[in-house]
Amino acid sequence: VPISARPQGTQGNRVPYTACVLPFLSIALWKERTDARSRRKHLATALLMLLLILISQSRSAWVGLAVLLAAHALLMLRNNIRAAARPAGAVALMLLGSLLIPATRQRIVSTAQNYHLSEVNISHRLASYSTVAALKGHALFGVGYGQYPQVYRPYYNGPAPWVSSPDNQYLRWLIETGIAGTIALFVFLGIIIRRGLNAISKMADPQDAELYKALLAGWAGLAATFLFFDGFYWAACNMTFWSLLWLFATCLKPRTAPE
Repeated sequence: VPISARPQGTQGNRVPYTACVLPFLSIALWKERTDARSRRKHLATALLMLLLILISQSRSAWVGLAVLLAAHALLMLRNNIRAAARPAGAVALMLLGSLLIPATRQRIVSTAQNYHLSEVNISHRLASYSTVAALKGHALFGVGYGQYPQVYRPYYNGPAPWVSSPDNQYLRWLIETGIAGTIALFVFLGIIIRRGLNAISKMADPQDAELYKALLAGWAGLAATFLFFDGFYWAACNMTFWSLLWLFATCLKPRTAPE
């Protein structure tokens, strides 16, 4: 694997690496709010993770970061403006401070300037939507899990025909598992999230409720990154996705009142 100055995982790919780091930013922000004795340590941890994500030049992680922060604010901070001010101000300062470092600013600006439809990675992902035509004759149950590389070529007219991945987990899931598999996945996720939020709203301990909200916000950020790469085919990302969802789902477990 070529040596890179960008943060990378053991797979040598910064996209799954930063996707796995991303959800824990939400946990660090939660700890910053609930652990008064170690508040500065947790805030520093959150800011370091934020800086890592920014300098990674992973646009999928940037989108996931925006979703995570929006979900975190919506779920945890909407009723407490004063509590939101401190972490929000720290995040804003980190964003501004990172732009003062020439090397970091150059990486962020150069990557941001590539957000246009003619950029190879973006045009590849857009062109991959044409491979939905592979569902002809397989609309209900798809072409089979893991079979996208075998069926995409006749329908793909993008700039990277050698890439046997749409770099979109949900599009790949649709093609491989069909309409039935896709509906089943999103109904399953929707039921867990809806029932979980209902259970959280009834919790007596506000710290327990905020922990589950932080888990959900972190999971939402990771799930958003799967729009830009095949997350289920990276073991670490797959495990993180389902582990966070499982941890969130434990809020559905009946709780007994303390004696």
